[in-house]
Amino acid sequence: MSLGGIPPLSGFFAKFAIVKASLLGDSQFPLGAPILAVVALAVGLLTLYSMTKIWNEAFWKEPATPLAPSSLSRRDAWLLYSPVVFLAALTVCIGLAPSFFFDIAMRAADQLLNPTAYIQAVMRRT
Repeated sequence: MSLGGIPPLSGFFAKFAIVKASLLGDSQFPLGAPILAVVALAVGLLTLYSMTKIWNEAFWKEPATPLAPSSLSRRDAWLLYSPVVFLAALTVCIGLAPSFFFDIAMRAADQLLNPTAYIQAVMRRT
């Protein structure tokens, strides 16, 4: 759902930023910036559709062979599930507090567009 841009997950705010910038910003494209917003939203819908099909095939379809009873200990199960739970919680946190992550992304973009400060910092250390 994050890939498709469903709130409050992190993909929503990225999609929102693209749509907002395309509707409010100046455009150099012949069709105008609103077409970029339409494309971003259409891609989000297509992503949701394809991910739903994949999810249904992978998790809701009856398995071809019966599954064997799990022989995992509680510790092993915790080791397997903890990264999934952590990443899902992180995705929700990014969705609930996007300004912190946008600030980091904007600073990184600024350094990529204007690398002189980075170059000077590297050259002083060598």
